[in-house]
Amino acid sequence: MNLKTLISQIETVSADGPLNIEVTGVQYDSRRVARGNVFVALKGERSDGHAFLEQAVASGAAAVVTERAGSYAGRAAVVRVADTAVALGRLSAAFYDHPSRTLKVAGVTGTNGKTTFTFLLKSILEHHGISTGLIGTIRYELGERKIPADRTTPQSSDLQNLLWQMKNAGCKGVVMEVSSHSLVQKRIEGVEYDVGVFTNLTQDHLDYHKTMEEYGRVKGLLFAGLGRASKKKTAAVLNFDDPQGPRFRALLGTNVSCYTYGYSEGVDLRATEPRFSLNGTHFVARTPKGTAEISLQLCGRYNVENALAALGAALALDVPLGQAAEGLARLANVPGRLEPVRESQPFHVFVDYAHTDDALKNVLATLKDLVKGRLIMVFGCGGNRDAGKRPLMGRVAAHGAQHTVITSDNPRKEDPALIARQIEQGFEGSTSLPSTGLRTGAAGGGTHEIILDRAEAIHRAIELAEPGDVVLIAGKGHETYQEFADTRVPFDDRECVRNILKQRVWKN
Repeated sequence: MNLKTLISQIETVSADGPLNIEVTGVQYDSRRVARGNVFVALKGERSDGHAFLEQAVASGAAAVVTERAGSYAGRAAVVRVADTAVALGRLSAAFYDHPSRTLKVAGVTGTNGKTTFTFLLKSILEHHGISTGLIGTIRYELGERKIPADRTTPQSSDLQNLLWQMKNAGCKGVVMEVSSHSLVQKRIEGVEYDVGVFTNLTQDHLDYHKTMEEYGRVKGLLFAGLGRASKKKTAAVLNFDDPQGPRFRALLGTNVSCYTYGYSEGVDLRATEPRFSLNGTHFVARTPKGTAEISLQLCGRYNVENALAALGAALALDVPLGQAAEGLARLANVPGRLEPVRESQPFHVFVDYAHTDDALKNVLATLKDLVKGRLIMVFGCGGNRDAGKRPLMGRVAAHGAQHTVITSDNPRKEDPALIARQIEQGFEGSTSLPSTGLRTGAAGGGTHEIILDRAEAIHRAIELAEPGDVVLIAGKGHETYQEFADTRVPFDDRECVRNILKQRVWKN
């Protein structure tokens, strides 16, 4: 693509040097710059791309996009802009010929439920005959290819490249998670959405956003931007059981239609007559397109809301209600989301990604209503992340489980023992039980203990389980590693559970 044509897609402060040249790509990482690329200098949390302009030019960059004045006379063009993050998204979208314009794109934001929503909507769209790509926390799916996810929402140039690859692979649609970090950092700049979806807002990421007010404001950016620079018919699907739902509706442009959903009276998509079991969920969905019996292979009250969100997005994308219901029923499970692990044991074991107090509360409430025996849980909290939620999660555990084994999650550069003690603050009034080594607290009556080694903690929980009990391993879900300081080691909760269960012999 010609550089002059490319930069016509952005607002520039100035453009100096040779502009009538062909460019071969758009990059933000100077280490990946190849000859003929445009290098965009991003200001990040840990480094500033402006410090690597000379390195990019030395590697063959044909042009640099910067917020600062500079000259590389005879070596590279210099394009000055007010905001390089915005420029990167728009330049990348233009370089890849705006792939989102011809794809049906659904983006979902919220604290919990994003991943499950994307898998549900993908199942609906593919049942309807729309080959659908996926971008999210677990992985990226590009037609037949599946790539481990580096981050929930990729940087804008990588995101546009993924959309372009999906289009070339024959995809007609894409479902993607939109993280709060990506909204702040403008990674979705240049993506034209057909549907924007909101799941819920509860405490998380306050190490980054500092306050809940700011966290909510950031989530609202997705809805404030819907349809602003697109010719698409655009819709929002909002959870009106959450106080943020009405606030986000007020941000929508006049050209954006809106579907509200929840259990409440007066919403567009409402769930009634819910029935729950450990094998699935059934409810009646009342929608603007009629009423449908919904059967999910997923369990939990919160998955009713995820299914309603997917139904709303499907209706906005003109999928018939009957086909949408059939598509929901086809999804067997979501990796690491209340995922059962079965090895003929006489009790249930589930692995779940719940890593906020609200998510943990929802999962525990679901299991507590369905379990015949005791509910035994293993969980920890990640290091170098929102520390304020640790005692909150401890309090939820104290109320929700008969016994909790507090362990490590991804401690990163923090002391795992300190994290565990902060979780334990949620078990108010704990007293020692010397005969068992367990402690019980007044907050909820459940006993708890601390075993920092995660494999040992899981082994302990399974050792305690009796017929009819449920063991919940929470916090890491689909993850296949543990992160310590500057290293990652292989660790998969599901594989750990299977290995422990296989070593036991169960009496019929």
